Amino acid sequence: GATRDTLLGSVSTRCASLAPCPVAVVPTAAAAQRGSGPVVVGVDGSANALAAVRWAGACTDPDTEIVLAASWGVPIIIGQDGVGAGAELSMVLDSDRDRAAMAVKLAGDLLDEQGRRHRDEVRQAEARNLLSELAHTASMLVVGQRGRTGLAHMFLGSVTTSLVHHPECV
Repeated sequence: GATRDTLLGSVSTRCASLAPCPVAVVPTAAAAQRGSGPVVVGVDGSANALAAVRWAGACTDPDTEIVLAASWGVPIIIGQDGVGAGAELSMVLDSDRDRAAMAVKLAGDLLDEQGRRHRDEVRQAEARNLLSELAHTASMLVVGQRGRTGLAHMFLGSVTTSLVHHPECV
């Protein structure tokens, strides 16, 4: 149940968080019959995200387009002038957008080396929302394991955990 899973975790969450190899989440029959679409890969510049890109490039149909998805959000900054103080907020947003663009460029370079066709999706959005949206038309969604553990993971959650519990595709 939901309460037990929240407090104790679930097998799928544990596998996605701790497995030393790729984990596949098999979709419902309806989602599996949706047909073909691109392979969507979530990228954030981490070693695990780049491993996911390499895997997607090597282990999927060579004719299938790969979509490299990265997002950047709107942080809350409290400056002397209050929440979202002008220049401070602008610098953080520029930095986050640049970081997302760089992550996609690195991932794209890996796919170029493999001779894979790809396109970029870099948007201001919550990562889990962007990936869920793109997954609606995808044949596969690939994400790498990422960083939050312990209390931060329990209270803030993770993109991977969210996608494992609410998959749109595999």
